Amino acid sequence: MTIGNRQHDVLLHCEEPLPKDDLAAPLLNYPMGKGQPVSPSAASETQSEGPRKVLLIPWAASFVLICFFWDLGRSSMAFLAPYYTNAETKDAPKVGRVGAAGFLFCVMGPWLGGFSDSFERKVIIAGGFAVMAATTATVAALEYQGNASYELMYLAMPLLSICTVLDTTSRMPLLLDLLADSGQEHYLGSVVAVRVVGYNLARALGGQLVGVAVEMTGVAGSFLIVSMVFMAGFLLSARMPRFPKSGTLGAVHEVVGPESNTWRRLCTRPLISVVGVTVFGCLFYWSCFPQLAGLGEQLGADPAEIGMLASAPFWGGLLVAAILVHCNPKRTGIVYCTGMIGAHVAMIGVSADSYLIVLLSLFTAGAFVGFFSTVQNAMVLAMVPGDLRGRAMGLLTFCIGALPFGMAFIGELAGEIGISRAIRCFAVLGVLAQVLWLTMLPEAWRVERPV
Repeated sequence: MTIGNRQHDVLLHCEEPLPKDDLAAPLLNYPMGKGQPVSPSAASETQSEGPRKVLLIPWAASFVLICFFWDLGRSSMAFLAPYYTNAETKDAPKVGRVGAAGFLFCVMGPWLGGFSDSFERKVIIAGGFAVMAATTATVAALEYQGNASYELMYLAMPLLSICTVLDTTSRMPLLLDLLADSGQEHYLGSVVAVRVVGYNLARALGGQLVGVAVEMTGVAGSFLIVSMVFMAGFLLSARMPRFPKSGTLGAVHEVVGPESNTWRRLCTRPLISVVGVTVFGCLFYWSCFPQLAGLGEQLGADPAEIGMLASAPFWGGLLVAAILVHCNPKRTGIVYCTGMIGAHVAMIGVSADSYLIVLLSLFTAGAFVGFFSTVQNAMVLAMVPGDLRGRAMGLLTFCIGALPFGMAFIGELAGEIGISRAIRCFAVLGVLAQVLWLTMLPEAWRVERPV
């Protein structure tokens, strides 16, 4: 089955792979939307006007704000749950397990992506906000009454994991459906870039503001604030237009065959190469973040300063995303891979004994990840047929499923050799793993945006 161009015939288990010359060709030159190619003039106009014209699309500002509130709530929980656990237990392995619980169900991404392709995505997104608003409000109430303990995080964080997978597999495909329905699919890269700016801002504020909130209002007040953030996102999701049936618009719409054939259409060599880069990034980079609370305490930092450590990578990412939103790079594969490798290298500096060096190293690592994250979603969505976009985003969340293993392992390792040494070991292993993977499957380097 041919979809768009020949590169979609490059399957993970194919018997006759394409010649290297074909693989070296641009991988993303098939048309999107309603079967019409994006004109160079339209793409050039989008790039030159940047986010200003994008945000004039009636629902675009609501979409960006919904993304912002979800990322703000999720990042607040990603900081608050490990901080709460560390404050009660001073136990690095337990902190690692709580952090891992927040990504427990990410391995179900491909299957939940199929769920997203079958139901109304707006309802799925709103449901995730509602569940997390209720969960964090309950934790806040129990903490006010003195009946809460860190064990509650083993319930709250898996719920966050499920909602994150459903949100990830629904939100970006909904965006592309809406753009394609209005003939504005050439704005995809710019909308995603604006969304990444918001993502980094939300992740930076999540750690920073929660650290300040813990000092001012205590843990219970912080959970209540997080609940209000999720509730704001729930209310805002009502402003998004309804799209009656997912998976009906896109690059190509065909009647799919057996499920095995669906996965063979999805798992091309370029996509698998991209997936590997993502897996190793999750395993060796993001797994370190729950340990920052303990690392900050060892450096003599107060809660607000620990929050600054947690937010520093996202301030770096925000800076890069703000630049890339105006650049719209064509060779997205190089941007993607270089960003992740650079982040691993920068994380080596986090093992220093100086708070300032650790802070600057985290900022630099986040700046490199800004290159990675700014192009990720648009690049992956453009690599697959329209009826498989939910599954493609599910495959990305499956990559995030490496996080629980990495977080649990670094927690145990930190208990044996110390947090700083454990982070340094993970950073070095991350560099080696990325280099080896891209030597074996270099197709990720060659991915380019269509125009």
